[in-house]
Amino acid sequence: MEITYISNEGFMLKTENKSVLIDSLHRGEYPPYDLIQPHVLEQMQKAVEPFDKIDLVLFTHHHYDHFDPYTTILHLSNNSKVKLVAPPQIQEILKQHFSEIYDLVEGQIHTSLPKLYAYESMSFGGIELKAYHVPHGEYLVMDEITGDKANKHATVKHLMFLLNLDGKKILHVGDSIPNEDKKSIEPYKEMIDEQIDVAFLSNWFILNPKGKEIIEKYIKPEHIVIMHLESEDKNQISKEVYKKFSSKLTIFEKSMDSIRI
Repeated sequence: MEITYISNEGFMLKTENKSVLIDSLHRGEYPPYDLIQPHVLEQMQKAVEPFDKIDLVLFTHHHYDHFDPYTTILHLSNNSKVKLVAPPQIQEILKQHFSEIYDLVEGQIHTSLPKLYAYESMSFGGIELKAYHVPHGEYLVMDEITGDKANKHATVKHLMFLLNLDGKKILHVGDSIPNEDKKSIEPYKEMIDEQIDVAFLSNWFILNPKGKEIIEKYIKPEHIVIMHLESEDKNQISKEVYKKFSSKLTIFEKSMDSIRI
């Protein structure tokens, strides 16, 4: 399997028979994350090589550093065979922004939002997928009037994906971070026998004490790809993380870098 880094949490996964984009169809213009070169953005929008045979597009949530409606609608329009799986908020944004042409791509879109910490199983052309409903990581902000702290991301609907891609098991956790809810660990307990080949994990997940426990006890991936890193933080994060896990670790340096596993 070839893994190509797009930007932030965006990746293209390619096997001999299948290709998947996860959190990739955004504009990549958001410092401090890695830039997507204009010609790569155009290739994604036009669905031309190396993005000409994408079978499945996945979005964990609707934030702009994961999803761009314009880039997404263009890719869907130019690749009539691709399917998209995302939380309902993605569909609502596409409908709102492109009401005149949305009907042309509606059949390509599958929304998923199981009960919290549960999953929906689905299959697309031989790609087996589980979409887990898990919370977006908390981001606490101060209310200037009340002085109370509130979670800025409380209303964000968020998915985590577990794929079987030609026999390779891939986990992408998006922006989820284990929290104090005892049930938050339940999805990972079910993965103990999955033999996950690659786990895409944010630095926040990895450096979280409960996240570290989840990685070592339940996910136990052969390979970890660290994502959602600010460009300037990559060297420091690598020093902190490489000593902590027995899994092979990858931190991509720039957009369109690739590895094979």
